[in-house]
Amino acid sequence: MLTQNSNKYFEDFSKQVHKVYSMAEVAKAKGLDPVSKVEIPLATSLAEKVEGLLSTIYPQMTGSGITKRILELEQKYGKLDPAVCLQIAEEIAKQKFCKFSSLLE
Repeated sequence: MLTQNSNKYFEDFSKQVHKVYSMAEVAKAKGLDPVSKVEIPLATSLAEKVEGLLSTIYPQMTGSGITKRILELEQKYGKLDPAVCLQIAEEIAKQKFCKFSSLLE
């Protein structure tokens, strides 16, 4: 159970993180960096982190539903169960969430 001080700490921490991300977005928009946007998206869960990391390599996966599907699989198998990653990997390989330009991709 979080105390009121803990809640305030996490609220302040979240505000500061968003502030830093906003500053990074402004800096990237100036075009002085090879990449025009912040490469690492914010994630509040492991499922969001997975989708965010995959999307840095395969942008077509952004908002594809992987996060929702991972959460569904975690309810079925349990959090951190290897069955979740194996199932999601199979579904990605079968292009359930997005299309890839080649089989190698």
